[in-house]
Amino acid sequence: MSSDSQMAATYVPNQQYTRWKSRAESLDMSVSEFIKSMVEAGNKKFKATVEPDETTSELREQRNHYQQELKKAQERVSKLEVRLDQGERAEIRRFIESNPGVTFEEITTHLIETIPERTNELIETLEGDSISVEGDAYYPVSEAEGGRD
Repeated sequence: MSSDSQMAATYVPNQQYTRWKSRAESLDMSVSEFIKSMVEAGNKKFKATVEPDETTSELREQRNHYQQELKKAQERVSKLEVRLDQGERAEIRRFIESNPGVTFEEITTHLIETIPERTNELIETLEGDSISVEGDAYYPVSEAEGGRD
């Protein structure tokens, strides 16, 4: 030790000393060197304020963007629920509500008789979204390709 050095000591909890020793070893330093360098680093003049990552206006823009995305998603879910309700189950429910006391055979007959009309409506709903029509032929619309070649 040089003659221009002064001994400085402190008592710390064992757990804290163990953390310091581990950190000093990872930095290839002695515990004394580690303590000295950390005390010096702590004494450096630095601004203790933290700047936010984003401004209030940026946060508002993000919030507005995600609110719009949420609204679009909710509208899409609502449309899907309506489309689901237009299926066979909904048709059976509507038929029974219009004809209380109807028999199983009458329900089956109604479904068979109305299937062309309901199929037409469903195809019109899907056209351009999920299917494409070329003449009398129907093809799936590929999202990646944007349609059939």
